[in-house]
Amino acid sequence: MIDYYRQYPLNVDVIEKMNDEYHLLEEENKNLKKELEFINSIFKYPLRNNAIFNLIRLKKDGKDEWVNKIQVTEKELLEYDDCKDVQYLLKNCNPKCER
Repeated sequence: MIDYYRQYPLNVDVIEKMNDEYHLLEEENKNLKKELEFINSIFKYPLRNNAIFNLIRLKKDGKDEWVNKIQVTEKELLEYDDCKDVQYLLKNCNPKCER
C-alpha cells in the first residue's frame, strides 16, 4: 500500500538502499580483482627472475608498474610520476657509474 505522504511504499526505499550497497560492493570487487591481477603480474615473464624485494611499485601516467630498483636508470625514473619513492630512488638508490 502507498502511504498518504509517500509516492512509493516504504519497502522501495529499502530496495534502493540494497541496490546502492550492491553497486558499491560490485565496484570494490572489480577494484580488488584488478589489484590481484597486478600483484600476480610479478610472477609473469619480465619480472619473474627478479627478487621481489628489489621491485617497487611506481606510477607512470597514472598506471601502476613494477620497477626493479637495482636495474632502473635515471632516465627511466624521470619518466615516472613524481612521488617520494621516485625522489628517493633518484637521490639514493640509483648508483652512478664509478669506473
